Amino acid sequence: MRTNQGVMNFYGASGDNISSYGGGYEYLVNQGTVNEQPGTGTSSIQPSFTNNGTVSALSGILSFQGNFTTVGGTLSFGVSNLSSFGQIHILGNVALNGTASVSWLGGFTPGISNSFALLDYGSHSGTFANITLPPGILGQGTYSSTVFSLLITSLTTPTNPPVLEIERLNTSTVVILWPIGAGNFSLQTSTNVSSGS
Repeated sequence: MRTNQGVMNFYGASGDNISSYGGGYEYLVNQGTVNEQPGTGTSSIQPSFTNNGTVSALSGILSFQGNFTTVGGTLSFGVSNLSSFGQIHILGNVALNGTASVSWLGGFTPGISNSFALLDYGSHSGTFANITLPPGILGQGTYSSTVFSLLITSLTTPTNPPVLEIERLNTSTVVILWPIGAGNFSLQTSTNVSSGS
């Protein structure tokens, strides 16, 4: 048995994997964070895996070759657009529990009835105890015999939209203030503003 209490980063490159020696008794317990970073391929973990921490696939594919148990903890997914999102593949059985967390990346906002196949497995038992989405988005998890998908069911308008403040310091300088916790809003900027604009 090995226990991860720190951060393990995978980049989807050749050799980004944890192998098993084939004895059948190896397993990894995650009490920290396992991250799939942007890369060119699939990262893999061969031993059976138990998650008490966070497994994050904001992009790319993180593949587990053995059984996977979510005692608690979080499986975190990133979605950049309708066809680009982080995925977790589990070849064996997954016992689901804990939290599925989804983040929209790069200013993407989904539409009603959009669906994202975030997790696939050989078989599953249980369901996520919680599914967390960014503010203003409602969705539900659907569990088929081999795939967990997130279906977007509603978009709501935040009741307190952020306020953009612009203050002139002098004739050539302004300060723009934008709240850090601006929910599902993003501030667009340009460094190529023509004179007089």
